Amino acid sequence: MARPASIPNLRVTSRRTFLRGAGGIAIALPWLESIATRRAHAGGTAGNAGYLQFIHPQGTLVDRWAPAAGNALVLSQMLQPLAGLEPELVVVSGVANTTSGLNQMSNGHNSAGRTLLTCMPFADNLSNGALLPADQQVDNGPAGGPSIDQVLADRIGTSTPYRSVDFGVGGAEVGEYQMQWAGANDPVTLEGDPLLAFDRLFSDLDPEMPTTMTRLRAARKSVLDTVDGAFGQLTVRVSAADRLRLEAHAEKIRELEDRLDNLGGGGASCGVPVLEVPPDFAAWDPALDDQAAKAFIDMMVMSFACDLTRVGTLQFTDYHDPHFPWLGLPIPGTYDSWHTMIHEVPNGGDPAPVQGAMDWYMLQLAYLITSLANTIDGPDGTGRLLDRMLVVSLSEFGNGGTHSTQQLPVVLAGQVGGALATGRHVAAEGATSGELFAGILGLFGFEDQCFGWAEECSGPLGL
Repeated sequence: MARPASIPNLRVTSRRTFLRGAGGIAIALPWLESIATRRAHAGGTAGNAGYLQFIHPQGTLVDRWAPAAGNALVLSQMLQPLAGLEPELVVVSGVANTTSGLNQMSNGHNSAGRTLLTCMPFADNLSNGALLPADQQVDNGPAGGPSIDQVLADRIGTSTPYRSVDFGVGGAEVGEYQMQWAGANDPVTLEGDPLLAFDRLFSDLDPEMPTTMTRLRAARKSVLDTVDGAFGQLTVRVSAADRLRLEAHAEKIRELEDRLDNLGGGGASCGVPVLEVPPDFAAWDPALDDQAAKAFIDMMVMSFACDLTRVGTLQFTDYHDPHFPWLGLPIPGTYDSWHTMIHEVPNGGDPAPVQGAMDWYMLQLAYLITSLANTIDGPDGTGRLLDRMLVVSLSEFGNGGTHSTQQLPVVLAGQVGGALATGRHVAAEGATSGELFAGILGLFGFEDQCFGWAEECSGPLGL
């Protein structure tokens, strides 16, 4: 479309429309019916509550995981590594990821990984918002919608320096287990190197480690102020509907500026964490995953303590062949991989080493919860960081040996500022993961009746 002569400093490309200001600074515009480019998006906030998801692979041993019936929390055999933390926990049993089964040609891992946090079928299996027939489906592909963490990042993570902090223990390569999505066909990248994560997150807190971002913050002026009033002139020349879009877009730009200006802050415990990995640490080496896990957990806790973010992910990415050498267990033993070893448990394989490794994941969860509980929060130094948090631990499978997405092992911790009563078992037999996540959104003050694929959800799970 040709540039309207009456609107100064407007630049239209085949993809985007920009306003150009002094010094060549330009800002992209939202979709405007008056100019025909793109649509803006607005989100909400919910106080200073934090959301942290802890994803461990290959499910659990369901017959050893399920808690005893009733509302009282009695830890099962597989949850014994969390002993002593019962007052901080809510164990949710019976939740099923039924959306995974909608991808009828999937190999199991593909669909379970893509749907766990999105509750949406593959994007390529959808047409005009409807699910394609099974014989027209693909067996792998990108997710069909955003994951729960990124939805919350849009709603509660807009005022912090980072919308979300996302770590991959075992490296950043996730393959079939790309679980985080900003939207359909839009994957979120994990950081798999503790050293790089440390430099990115905490160099601003150390005066001896200035970064490019620090210098840019010190030198920059307001982006909106540099366009010489052109933005204001544009708003009076477009339709009323476009004026609202421009105002919302301007608010988003101001919000981004506030995030750039915000170096974090947080409570009395905010500081530079101690990074206990050697300078030559190799993030790709699975024999070092125990070191990576501790480093990432320590950094994640401090990211929340310093209010660098309010949404985080810790994902253990090696689901195929970790050996856990620090445990001294015969893994994979006579099998060609850890993956194969798990599959053989239902066929008479020895479950003891499998439980030993899965216990280790729960020990990492226990360390995370304990660290959050021991971190002083708030300017007066009287609160605990865990009390304003929700930690969600889950896996893509219930019984990993059979690729079952029934009976997902869900553990919650933290009180979300008083919204969640802890020390309980919630029996949720028949509930779907979409209902679970809708219930979680409710803890943050949102009124979503469903999350993800609407046909797999009949209302939020009461938590």
